[in-house]
Amino acid sequence: MPTEIFCIGISGTSGSGKSTLLRELSARLPETVSLAFDDYISVSNVPADIVGWLDAGADLNAFQTPQLATNLAALRAGKKVHSPQGQMISPAPFLLVEEPFGRARRELQGLLDLVVFLDTPMDIALARRVIRTLESGSREATDQLRHVVTDLKAFLQAGRRAYQVAVDEARRTSDIVLDGTLPPQSWIETVSLELQRRGHSALPAAQDFSETVFTHSK
Repeated sequence: MPTEIFCIGISGTSGSGKSTLLRELSARLPETVSLAFDDYISVSNVPADIVGWLDAGADLNAFQTPQLATNLAALRAGKKVHSPQGQMISPAPFLLVEEPFGRARRELQGLLDLVVFLDTPMDIALARRVIRTLESGSREATDQLRHVVTDLKAFLQAGRRAYQVAVDEARRTSDIVLDGTLPPQSWIETVSLELQRRGHSALPAAQDFSETVFTHSK
């Protein structure tokens, strides 16, 4: 079995199932560490005006996450890093990265060994996000509804266009395209076959998959 650190990128739109797939892979791979694009937003440079970004050509390289790229490169080199929240992260044989854009951004090119794309219809992904917000319990009911309305308005204004650009590029630069509407077990089986093809051991058979992908997907 290869001894070098192997990095798996998990891509797809918000609500596609990235967090679910990462969780299931973490439970089945022998030793893993994970990074998530969203955790680095506070220390990143992302377009503030999405409409303007779309009108200017929608270059995904405008989403700049230098600390994510630096941490990813360091972990691949076997070095410990700190997350933006100050947590120490140690390297592990398998490095899982939630990166919505696949290999499309120059910052991460050459750092991802395998990119898995979750192909989930936009309406299903949106429904999952709404359900996630309403079931989170992190806000009062009125605040939750206000958040959902704001999210839906943003989606109608420019969000759908922006998500579609990201989806098209992520799919194009990925190694495996999974049907995001299928149960997580089917995703794991496909990824397991690809890992075996690349010289890694098969993943353990699933015993207890997440309750549902529809309420917890990211």
